[in-house]
Amino acid sequence: MSEPQRQFEREYRSYSPIEGFGEENIAVVTNFPARLEQDQLRLVEQARRALQIGFLALPLLAGLDKFVYELVDWTAYLSPFFPRALGIRPESFLHGIGILEVTLAVGIAARSRLFADLFSSYMILCAVNLMILGGAYHLVLFSLCFAAGAYALARLTKAKEKGALASVQATTFGGPWSDQNH
Repeated sequence: MSEPQRQFEREYRSYSPIEGFGEENIAVVTNFPARLEQDQLRLVEQARRALQIGFLALPLLAGLDKFVYELVDWTAYLSPFFPRALGIRPESFLHGIGILEVTLAVGIAARSRLFADLFSSYMILCAVNLMILGGAYHLVLFSLCFAAGAYALARLTKAKEKGALASVQATTFGGPWSDQNH
């Protein structure tokens, strides 16, 4: 037996049978090497960082565009209800929204957990605005997707801050949604 085979045997030999399936057929590895867990943690952290970068860049760009209107005429996507309720012009309202978006974007870079939750709530309000406006229901769906992504970023950041990602474990059978884990 070669040295890599012996190392594999040492690292993966600790099995515990799954009840009802018989030891010879299916087993769950309970002694995972640290590098496997590190690979999983690295993937989770890469996903968290991708969300963080996306939620920095895109709201920053959209927020700045509320002042220059190079991407789109933002007033076309603003329900007149909100500026009228505040007694201001739609352009002034959108300037305030631009400042809010830039603030949220920079906040996500600095304190992802708090500002991602705030951004998620903001995107739900954007979806409400679009529903009041009517006719842009595809953008309602996009806004809700952004809200879900920001919520995921906040939860992943919370897990990282609390050290919960250090306890990520995998199984060779079932997965996190199988009946055996509940």
